[in-house]
Parts: sequence; structure tokens; C-alpha cells
Amino acid sequence: MPIRKNQTPATKTPIPEGRAVERLPLKNLHFDVHNPRFGPGDAGVKDETRILDRIVEQHGVGDVISSLSVNGYSDAEPLIGLRQKNGSVIIKEGNRRLAACLIIARDSRAKNQAKRMERYASMHAENGSKLIDPVPVTVFEEDEYHLVLPYLGVKHIVGAAEWSSWAKAAWADELINRHEIPMGTAMAMLGDEQKQIPRILASYYFVQQLIKKKKFDPNDSVKKGKGGALFPFSLIYNGLGYSKIKEWVGFESELEPRVDPVPAEKLDAAADFMDFVCGNSSKGIEPVITDNRQFTLLNKVAGDAGSTAALKRGETIEEVAKRMDPAPQQLMDGLIETRQILEDLLSVASQKKLTSTEARDLAPPAEAVARLAHALYQRIQSPLLDLFGDEKLPAIKKATPSKRSDQ
Repeated sequence: MPIRKNQTPATKTPIPEGRAVERLPLKNLHFDVHNPRFGPGDAGVKDETRILDRIVEQHGVGDVISSLSVNGYSDAEPLIGLRQKNGSVIIKEGNRRLAACLIIARDSRAKNQAKRMERYASMHAENGSKLIDPVPVTVFEEDEYHLVLPYLGVKHIVGAAEWSSWAKAAWADELINRHEIPMGTAMAMLGDEQKQIPRILASYYFVQQLIKKKKFDPNDSVKKGKGGALFPFSLIYNGLGYSKIKEWVGFESELEPRVDPVPAEKLDAAADFMDFVCGNSSKGIEPVITDNRQFTLLNKVAGDAGSTAALKRGETIEEVAKRMDPAPQQLMDGLIETRQILEDLLSVASQKKLTSTEARDLAPPAEAVARLAHALYQRIQSPLLDLFGDEKLPAIKKATPSKRSDQ
């Protein structure tokens, strides 16, 4: 949830006033490989060309690169960076703007963006080549990261591009576990008025454990997430909110997030859950869940070995869940459906007089249907026979077909 602009995140360490803005050359600026916007498929990637490409593909730079090409980079919106011991600066806020600048400046890290490079470098030249390198950066020293965290909390969440649930969870994880910020403070920094961060973070640890244990590979996900994400994380954490699903996969930490929440004996079940939600291209499995509403059905069958096997064979969640209904409900639903089919078939048969050949071909399956209907009726009426006796029941036996003699 976006933090209100007049809302100050809870923190004991304000950003020092009067922090100078420095103009630094692009060659000294580097992407933050731990940027929480990056999905698990890019975790730990250090190739800056790949990082730039992912920023362009997944998060886009169109809204900033045009403005920078025309207007140059003013001091009004500096990047935020951490100076490393070797003098380089890691950009903690403004990676999309850095990517745009590198494209306009024809930096080698943008080598795979040739078309954009040509278009926007030309636009930049046509508009007077206003200052794009060096760029303004508010610089903190490497050991001062705690001073910039409150500011990043606001900038991340109220930035121009909306953050995904995964990015919010990754950022919350960094705040809480790396920087030891209390959960309540982290929630305030993230503007979490609905108190959803604990649940999102717990689901984040669930997925991270499965990735680490090689039970889930984001690249195998058939279903993609919003904004080009490799898998639908929002769908996953919605599913993990259902009681029987949580019991099935051993997920007990929805409101108290902890790393590696799934017991070892439940990892295979958790992997099945991920396959049903995401699909698995390496196993040839299509997603079972295509809509949030279907989680009520998965919750119904969760933990039932036969249902899990049926879903793996390719049966739909609706088909599998239907078999879990009480027998009377299954019978009623089936009888209503069968009656409608028989009425439709009777209408078809009434529209055309059958030839003797056609009747001869249709008679055996019709008789088989009649016999099955009679057998089902006898099974259903059995309790009534015990209660009322045969004389008070409908004389359906008179309407049933006689046994065929073997010929």
C-alpha cells in the first residue's frame, strides 16, 4: 500500500540535513544487484548488461528516458548511492533512471539496447545534448546505509512505478533481517496500513525455501506474474491463506514469518502446490489454478492423495473437487445433469424417424443406459423398501427393459 506523502516512516535515525549532491560520471555508477524489484530469477546477478536488460524488459524506462533525452538530468531528482571502498557507487534508489542514462549515453552496458540507444541518443542530440553525464547523486558512505533506509522506504513505495508483492516482500526481508528493523517499523516504512506485509513475507520465505531446495524453478513456471514476472507470486500467497492448503504444505507461519517455514516431510506437497498454481514446463504440467476463486476447490481436496494424483494426470480442479462432495450431492448433481441430457436426446430422436438400420445401431447403447438407470434407481430406492415395503413404491420395474437373450 502506498505510504501517504505526509506520513513519516517510523525511524529513530533521520537523514542528515544538508547532505551534498555530487555530480558523478556514469562510469563510476553501478546497479544494485540486490534491488528488491528484481525477481528470484535474477537474484545475485552481477552482469550489469543483463540487469539493464531486465530493467528495460520488466520494469520499463519509457516514462523517464524521453524526459531525460529532452531535458537532461537536473539536480532536482538525484540518485541515491552508497560509495564503496574502491570508490565506485552502488545506486540504491534510481536504477531505472540509471538504465535510461546509460542508454542515452551509449554506455557499453546498454549494448543490447541498440534500437533504443539510437533513438534516444539522437533525440538527446537534437535537443541540445543537455547534461546527462555526469549525473546528480546523493552519496552515502558504505557504512552509512542505515541513514538512507528511511528515505528509501518512502521512495521505493511512492515511486513512479508500482511495486509488485514480491518486491515489497524482498524489501521487507532486507529491512527486517539484514538491518534488524522491527516488523512494525518496516510496515510503517512500506505504508502497510492493511497489515499484509507479514503474510506476504511469510509466502516469500515459502517460495525461497522451495527454490533453495530445488523443488521449484521460477523459470519453469508456465503462468507468469504481473509486469513480466517469472511466476504469479500474488496468486501463491493468496492460495497460502486457505486453512487446508496450509496444513497440506506445512505452512504455519502466515502471520509470523520465518525463514524456511516448510518441514522437510512436507516439501514434496509444497512442490505439488507450486506446480498446480504455476504449472511446470519441465514436467509438462499446466496450471490447475487459473483464477483466485478456484482456491476454494483446491482447499477442498488439499491433502487427499487420490485428488493430487488426479490433478497430476490432467483432470480439472472442478472435476476432482466434485468427487469430494457428499454422495447424495454427487448423485443429485449427476441425476439433474443426466436428465437434461436424456431430454435433449429425446428431442433429437423425436425430430426424425429412425431407419431400421439406425435403430439397430442405437438400440444396444440405449438399452445399456436404461439398465444402468434402473440399477441406480434400485440402489436409491433400497432404503425406502426397508421402510415402506414394495407395495408403496412406484412400479418402475414395469417400465424397465427385459433381459436380452444372447444371440
